[in-house]
Amino acid sequence: YILPLLSKYLSKFHIYQVFNEEDMKHWFLSRNDVIYSYVILNKDDVPTDFFSFYKISSQIIGNNKHKNLNVAYSFYNIQSTIT
Repeated sequence: YILPLLSKYLSKFHIYQVFNEEDMKHWFLSRNDVIYSYVILNKDDVPTDFFSFYKISSQIIGNNKHKNLNVAYSFYNIQSTIT
């Protein structure tokens, strides 16, 4: 669904990864506690913007108040209508 948007964006660079549909499903379909992806569609249901991030959870040892630390890392981000 976002493959054309992502491919167009990545083609601006001299070196870039080429994704196919199977790659897209593996790397960008949201999976709880792993990767989160969001798409903005225009009025014609065409993707215009896309952002994703992945989450890594770590266990905190020796802290009575906090047991886990969740960190989100930006992954792929493409914007054409938002700033």
